[in-house]
Order: sequence, then structure tokens, then C-alpha cells
Amino acid sequence: AWLPLLAVARDALGSLREALRDSVARCLDTSCGTGLALSGGLDSSCLAATLGELGQRVPAYQLRCVGSPPHERQAATAVAMRHDLPLRAIDVGPELADELAVLTALAG
Repeated sequence: AWLPLLAVARDALGSLREALRDSVARCLDTSCGTGLALSGGLDSSCLAATLGELGQRVPAYQLRCVGSPPHERQAATAVAMRHDLPLRAIDVGPELADELAVLTALAG
């Protein structure tokens, strides 16, 4: 009873991987530089893995507020190392963290 369900899941996973790889490849096809905001969470880690599969060593950036727990930085570091991406760790004070939403909106 489980075998058909496993086959469906395996096919869906293969389709998802292919779609993610195609999407990342399209995003890399640009005349401007490309980087990755790497939090160390599931979404950005999947993108990092895909970049690694494609042989792309784009710079990864991890933003951390000074005084915040180190677990996200540690996760991002491990992911970047695993997929051979240069990690640029950026520490910011509360003055930038408080304005980050506004700066992001202004940047589009």
C-alpha cells in the first residue's frame, strides 16, 4: 500500500528539484551580479544547495543583529561551507535593524 505513495513522492521530489534548478539557472542568466541572502533556514539553504549543484560560487550574505543568538549565523556558515559559497557575515546594530524594512521597501 505504501509503495505507490512512495513512487508518487519520489516523482514529485524529482519534479520539484528540476523546477528549482531551472528557476535558479534563469536567475543567474543576468548581466548584473548575483548574491544569496543566506539565513541558514530551509528556503535559502535549498537555494544554496542548488547553486552548488550548478557549480555557481555566488557570494552569500548573512545579516545578524549585534547581540542576537548565534544559531542562524552558525547554520548559514555550515550551509555555505557545504556548498562552497563564499560567506560574507554582516553584523548590524539596532539602528540599521530598525530601518531595514524601510530600506528594503525603498530598494524595491
